[in-house]
Amino acid sequence: MKKIKVSNANISFFYVFLVVSIILLCGGLTFGIYYGYCLTNYQETQAVITEIEEIYDAENNETDHRVFVSFDFNGTSYENVSLGYWQTGYSVGDEITIYCNKNSPTDIMMREIVIIVPIVLLGMGAIFFLLSIFPIIKHHKKQKVNKNLMKTGKVIKCKVSSVFQDTSYKMNGVFVNRIAVCVPLNESIVFEFKSLPFNRKYSLPLESVVDVYYEDEHFDNYYVDLSSARFEKTSKTEKAS
Repeated sequence: MKKIKVSNANISFFYVFLVVSIILLCGGLTFGIYYGYCLTNYQETQAVITEIEEIYDAENNETDHRVFVSFDFNGTSYENVSLGYWQTGYSVGDEITIYCNKNSPTDIMMREIVIIVPIVLLGMGAIFFLLSIFPIIKHHKKQKVNKNLMKTGKVIKCKVSSVFQDTSYKMNGVFVNRIAVCVPLNESIVFEFKSLPFNRKYSLPLESVVDVYYEDEHFDNYYVDLSSARFEKTSKTEKAS
């Protein structure tokens, strides 16, 4: 019988989340540094909104706005300069704070971008990181516990009594993993052990014998070693599900 390996498909999903979180965190940090550096070349000044042009987009049924401002910068007046962005509530005659490029005053930056973009990226990155890191840590701790059980724990021979689908994970809309239930060959011990998920590509006949490692007689902590599965007597095999 081909040795059965425990499926890591579930945890692979969280590794993808972890990679995405690192990309978002790096992106947020990069944007923060970049915009922070750019902002050193910009100077705050006051401007007056002189015109708001409304442009109707019939295809998307949306109205865009172009805002023009006038301001004085280092003794020079600039009239009807495109602001480059729009905020709800703007009206002609409003006095607003703008940030002009010291070397090219008509280049106006929206300061909110410096704050919002990095915060959004860092915030999303932090959420993805927290959603992924704890399951990954838990998985590796469980792996370590199982390895220790196989080294120092007691072992009991069990037979596979049933195999059912693992409904906690799908790939392309299909349940790809199964979980085996086994009971001790020693019928005086009344207990059921459940294995970790394994891919359905593996054939596991019913009444196959497996080794189960455990810590104490209460079986609070155990590990079903699927790689030890062997078919030692004739019986019906599991039906494909």
